[in-house]
Amino acid sequence: MYLLRHTHYGRLAQLARATRLHRVGQRFESSIAHSMITFGIAGLLLAAYGLWIKNEKIQDIIYIIGGIFLLTYSIYIDDPVFIVLQVVFIFSALFELIKLSKK
Repeated sequence: MYLLRHTHYGRLAQLARATRLHRVGQRFESSIAHSMITFGIAGLLLAAYGLWIKNEKIQDIIYIIGGIFLLTYSIYIDDPVFIVLQVVFIFSALFELIKLSKK
């Protein structure tokens, strides 16, 4: 769906030229898209990894880092629901970390 909404920016044309541009060493907007997808995947993996950690402080730190990665990705894809979700996720993990630090 994302690709269909943004085809007027020329992403499909860039992907068609990708092989030729990579041969001459030029970077194009799709390399940024690949980096952002990597950010999203890393954030998702960190959030999932946080579920398995027993230490709550370390778990919250992992959640915050993963949330920041996912927030970066959600800003890139310009999804307001996902952006709000990640901000709430980060602040709730940060709030719990502060609460645990005061104990």
